[in-house]
Amino acid sequence: MASLDCKLCLPSSEPWDSSLGVTNYPRKSKKKAPREEQTPVCIVQNCKDEYLIVQRPKTGLLAGLWEFPSATPLGVECDQTEAVRHLQQHLHSKLHIGGKDKNNLAYVGEVKHLFSHISQTYVVYQLTQVDSVLGELGGQCGDQCARWVDRDQLMEAAISTAMKKVFKTYEASLSKQSDGEKNCKVNKRKRNASGSWSRKDGKKQMAIEAFFQPKPK
Repeated sequence: MASLDCKLCLPSSEPWDSSLGVTNYPRKSKKKAPREEQTPVCIVQNCKDEYLIVQRPKTGLLAGLWEFPSATPLGVECDQTEAVRHLQQHLHSKLHIGGKDKNNLAYVGEVKHLFSHISQTYVVYQLTQVDSVLGELGGQCGDQCARWVDRDQLMEAAISTAMKKVFKTYEASLSKQSDGEKNCKVNKRKRNASGSWSRKDGKKQMAIEAFFQPKPK
Protein backbone atom coordinates (compact mmCIF):
# COMPACT_ATOMS: atom_id res chain seq x y z
CA MET A 1 0.00 0.00 0.00
CA ALA A 2 1.27 3.44 -0.87
CA SER A 3 1.62 5.84 1.99
CA LEU A 4 -0.61 8.90 1.80
CA ASP A 5 2.38 11.08 2.67
CA CYS A 6 4.72 9.57 0.07
CA LYS A 7 5.21 11.77 -2.98
CA LEU A 8 7.11 9.09 -4.92
CA CYS A 9 4.55 6.30 -5.05
CA LEU A 10 1.54 6.26 -7.35
CA PRO A 11 -1.77 6.69 -5.54
CA SER A 12 -4.09 3.70 -5.42
CA SER A 13 -6.46 5.53 -7.77
CA GLU A 14 -3.78 5.35 -10.50
CA PRO A 15 -2.53 1.76 -10.48
CA TRP A 16 0.73 0.85 -12.22
CA ASP A 17 0.29 -1.11 -15.44
CA SER A 18 3.53 -2.98 -16.08
CA SER A 19 2.64 -3.45 -19.76
CA LEU A 20 2.72 0.32 -20.31
CA GLY A 21 6.25 0.82 -19.02
CA VAL A 22 7.36 4.46 -18.93
CA THR A 23 4.07 5.59 -20.43
CA ASN A 24 2.62 5.21 -16.95
CA TYR A 25 4.29 8.53 -16.19
CA PRO A 26 2.67 11.78 -17.35
CA ARG A 27 4.06 13.30 -20.55
CA LYS A 28 6.22 16.37 -20.38
CA SER A 29 4.34 19.39 -21.61
CA LYS A 30 5.47 20.75 -24.98
CA LYS A 31 7.90 23.65 -24.67
CA LYS A 32 6.50 26.95 -25.86
CA ALA A 33 8.23 28.23 -28.98
CA PRO A 34 10.29 31.42 -28.40
CA ARG A 35 8.62 34.56 -29.62
CA GLU A 36 10.21 36.29 -32.59
CA GLU A 37 11.43 39.87 -32.38
CA GLN A 38 13.33 42.26 -34.62
CA THR A 39 15.52 44.96 -33.09
CA PRO A 40 17.20 47.79 -35.03
CA VAL A 41 20.71 48.44 -33.69
CA CYS A 42 23.23 51.09 -34.73
CA ILE A 43 27.02 51.09 -34.50
CA VAL A 44 27.89 54.76 -34.01
CA GLN A 45 31.51 55.70 -34.72
CA ASN A 46 33.21 59.07 -34.34
CA CYS A 47 36.20 60.53 -36.17
CA LYS A 48 38.55 59.06 -33.54
CA ASP A 49 37.48 55.50 -34.45
CA GLU A 50 35.64 55.18 -31.16
CA TYR A 51 32.31 53.44 -30.74
CA LEU A 52 29.33 54.57 -28.73
CA ILE A 53 27.94 52.07 -26.23
CA VAL A 54 25.09 52.48 -23.76
CA GLN A 55 24.20 50.54 -20.63
CA ARG A 56 21.04 48.49 -20.40
CA PRO A 57 18.60 48.91 -17.47
CA LYS A 58 19.52 47.29 -14.16
CA THR A 59 16.62 44.85 -14.44
CA GLY A 60 15.27 42.62 -17.19
CA LEU A 61 16.97 40.89 -20.10
CA LEU A 62 20.78 41.34 -20.13
CA ALA A 63 20.50 43.67 -17.13
CA GLY A 64 23.37 46.12 -16.69
CA LEU A 65 25.31 45.00 -19.77
CA TRP A 66 26.62 47.43 -22.38
CA GLU A 67 25.40 47.43 -25.96
CA PHE A 68 25.30 49.45 -29.15
CA PRO A 69 22.35 51.88 -29.29
CA SER A 70 19.27 49.74 -29.94
CA ALA A 71 15.66 50.71 -30.46
CA THR A 72 12.79 48.86 -28.80
CA PRO A 73 11.97 45.52 -30.48
CA LEU A 74 9.61 45.42 -33.45
CA GLY A 75 7.53 42.65 -34.96
CA VAL A 76 9.19 40.39 -37.51
CA GLU A 77 6.84 41.67 -40.21
CA CYS A 78 8.37 45.17 -39.94
CA ASP A 79 10.04 46.35 -43.18
CA GLN A 80 13.37 48.16 -43.48
CA THR A 81 11.81 51.60 -43.95
CA GLU A 82 9.94 51.32 -40.67
CA ALA A 83 13.03 49.94 -38.91
CA VAL A 84 15.13 52.93 -40.07
CA ARG A 85 12.50 55.43 -38.98
CA HIS A 86 12.15 53.70 -35.61
CA LEU A 87 15.93 53.75 -35.09
CA GLN A 88 16.22 57.41 -36.12
CA GLN A 89 13.59 58.37 -33.55
CA HIS A 90 15.46 56.41 -30.88
CA LEU A 91 18.81 58.03 -31.69
CA HIS A 92 17.25 61.48 -31.60
CA SER A 93 15.17 61.10 -28.43
CA LYS A 94 17.61 59.05 -26.33
CA LEU A 95 21.06 60.15 -27.54
CA HIS A 96 20.33 63.52 -29.16
CA ILE A 97 21.67 62.38 -32.53
CA GLY A 98 19.75 64.42 -35.04
CA GLY A 99 20.02 66.53 -38.16
CA LYS A 100 22.10 65.19 -41.02
CA ASP A 101 23.72 62.53 -38.84
CA LYS A 102 20.65 60.42 -38.22
CA ASN A 103 19.85 60.48 -41.94
CA ASN A 104 23.20 58.88 -42.84
CA LEU A 105 22.36 55.42 -41.53
CA ALA A 106 23.90 52.69 -43.69
CA TYR A 107 22.57 49.14 -43.68
CA VAL A 108 25.10 46.50 -42.57
CA GLY A 109 23.22 43.22 -42.28
CA GLU A 110 21.20 41.01 -39.95
CA VAL A 111 22.28 38.94 -36.96
CA LYS A 112 20.16 36.17 -35.46
CA HIS A 113 20.51 35.23 -31.80
CA LEU A 114 18.40 32.81 -29.78
CA PHE A 115 17.66 33.59 -26.14
CA SER A 116 15.82 31.10 -23.92
CA HIS A 117 12.43 32.60 -24.74
CA ILE A 118 13.14 35.05 -27.61
CA SER A 119 14.30 34.48 -31.17
CA GLN A 120 15.97 37.82 -31.84
CA THR A 121 16.96 39.29 -35.20
CA TYR A 122 19.20 42.35 -34.97
CA VAL A 123 18.97 44.61 -38.02
CA VAL A 124 22.36 46.31 -37.99
CA TYR A 125 23.12 49.82 -39.27
CA GLN A 126 26.20 52.00 -39.04
CA LEU A 127 26.63 55.72 -38.54
CA THR A 128 30.18 57.04 -38.97
CA GLN A 129 31.93 60.37 -38.61
CA VAL A 130 29.23 61.91 -36.45
CA ASP A 131 29.61 65.65 -35.93
CA SER A 132 30.63 67.54 -32.79
CA VAL A 133 27.13 67.37 -31.30
CA LEU A 134 28.20 64.06 -29.78
CA GLY A 135 31.74 65.08 -28.99
CA GLU A 136 31.07 65.64 -25.31
CA LEU A 137 28.74 62.68 -24.89
CA GLY A 138 29.66 60.54 -21.94
CA GLY A 139 28.36 59.60 -18.54
CA GLN A 140 24.63 60.07 -18.21
CA CYS A 141 22.64 60.78 -21.36
CA GLY A 142 18.94 61.07 -20.59
CA ASP A 143 17.99 57.89 -18.74
CA GLN A 144 20.99 55.92 -20.06
CA CYS A 145 24.69 55.74 -19.27
CA ALA A 146 26.77 56.18 -22.42
CA ARG A 147 30.46 56.28 -23.30
CA TRP A 148 32.91 56.20 -26.19
CA VAL A 149 35.30 53.23 -26.38
CA ASP A 150 37.96 52.13 -28.83
CA ARG A 151 38.03 48.60 -30.21
CA ASP A 152 40.23 47.17 -27.44
CA GLN A 153 38.06 48.71 -24.74
CA LEU A 154 34.97 47.39 -26.50
CA MET A 155 36.32 43.84 -26.45
CA GLU A 156 36.96 44.14 -22.70
CA ALA A 157 33.61 45.75 -21.87
CA ALA A 158 30.70 43.81 -20.37
CA ILE A 159 28.79 43.28 -23.60
CA SER A 160 26.58 40.35 -24.51
CA THR A 161 27.39 37.56 -26.95
CA ALA A 162 24.70 38.97 -29.23
CA MET A 163 26.45 42.36 -29.40
CA LYS A 164 29.77 40.65 -30.14
CA LYS A 165 28.08 38.93 -33.08
CA VAL A 166 26.71 42.30 -34.22
CA PHE A 167 30.20 43.84 -34.14
CA LYS A 168 31.68 40.85 -35.96
CA THR A 169 29.13 41.33 -38.74
CA TYR A 170 30.01 45.03 -38.89
CA GLU A 171 33.75 44.32 -39.22
CA ALA A 172 33.07 41.70 -41.89
CA SER A 173 31.12 44.28 -43.90
CA LEU A 174 34.05 46.72 -43.65
CA SER A 175 36.41 44.01 -44.89
CA LYS A 176 34.14 43.32 -47.87
CA GLN A 177 34.02 47.02 -48.72
CA SER A 178 37.80 47.25 -48.54
CA ASP A 179 38.27 44.18 -50.76
CA GLY A 180 35.76 45.56 -53.26
CA GLU A 181 37.63 48.85 -53.52
CA LYS A 182 40.94 47.04 -54.06
CA ASN A 183 39.46 44.84 -56.78
CA CYS A 184 37.98 47.88 -58.48
CA LYS A 185 41.39 49.57 -58.62
CA VAL A 186 43.03 46.41 -59.97
CA ASN A 187 40.38 45.99 -62.67
CA LYS A 188 40.90 49.55 -63.85
CA ARG A 189 44.53 48.71 -64.58
CA LYS A 190 43.94 45.40 -66.33
CA ARG A 191 45.19 45.25 -69.88
CA ASN A 192 42.97 44.35 -72.77
CA ALA A 193 43.73 41.58 -75.25
CA SER A 194 45.79 43.84 -77.57
CA GLY A 195 48.34 44.60 -74.85
CA SER A 196 47.19 48.15 -74.15
CA TRP A 197 45.84 50.01 -71.14
CA SER A 198 42.30 51.36 -71.05
CA ARG A 199 42.15 55.12 -70.48
CA LYS A 200 39.31 57.24 -69.18
CA ASP A 201 38.88 58.93 -72.59
CA GLY A 202 38.38 55.56 -74.28
CA LYS A 203 41.68 55.65 -76.20
CA LYS A 204 44.25 52.89 -75.97
CA GLN A 205 47.62 53.49 -74.35
CA MET A 206 50.20 50.95 -75.49
CA ALA A 207 52.01 48.95 -72.83
CA ILE A 208 55.80 49.03 -73.00
CA GLU A 209 55.97 45.31 -73.84
CA ALA A 210 54.06 45.96 -77.07
CA PHE A 211 57.00 47.94 -78.49
CA PHE A 212 59.37 44.97 -78.17
CA GLN A 213 57.20 42.34 -79.84
CA PRO A 214 58.40 41.00 -83.25
CA LYS A 215 56.54 42.24 -86.28
CA PRO A 216 54.27 39.70 -87.94
CA LYS A 217 55.68 38.26 -91.20
